[in-house]
Amino acid sequence: GTGSGANKYISVGTGTLTCASIWMEATGNNNRYSEITLSTGTVNVSGNISMNDSRNYIRFQNTNPNTSYGTLNVGGNMTGGTLVPDIGTVNYNGSAPQTVGNYTYYNLTMSEGGTKTLNGATTVTGTLLLASGNLVSTTANLLSITNTTKSAIMGGSPASYIKGPVKWTIPNNNVGATYLFPVGKTTYLPLSVNSPSQGWNTTTLT
Repeated sequence: GTGSGANKYISVGTGTLTCASIWMEATGNNNRYSEITLSTGTVNVSGNISMNDSRNYIRFQNTNPNTSYGTLNVGGNMTGGTLVPDIGTVNYNGSAPQTVGNYTYYNLTMSEGGTKTLNGATTVTGTLLLASGNLVSTTANLLSITNTTKSAIMGGSPASYIKGPVKWTIPNNNVGATYLFPVGKTTYLPLSVNSPSQGWNTTTLT
């Protein structure tokens, strides 16, 4: 249907959905939504995910925090729409260059070697895992890490690092904690920062 309230849902739940691409048409109605939802399941998309207005959703909805995360594997680009991250993981796993959608992610993974380029300002609230492939950011398309633990960025190597600025807020007086910024430009030049010791607030490094 095309009328008000004629919503379209694919509910993956705890199962698995595998496909070549996902295309969500613009809904054309403020009271109509298109959604793919998953809890602890897995969605494997070998190509692009295109969401064509803000009422197109990919929604993680894990009602039990003691269970494993759901995972969305993206082999192409993901653009448009709205991502509801809950405690899910989005893994950009293409071997060719990819566009990383400018969303708020919980867990974000880079894998399988292709260069991944941010499409806009992007936030990670859980963990960024750099397994394989560089992640390209700019001052306009800034990568922000809001998790203040030193494990908020994992991995990092000559084969996978952040090419550009990253904003990471770290706590003061976390005695003995070393924060690794896996950054570089043409080569891998990681930066290690000891937790500041002045006060009990936080320090933001970019």
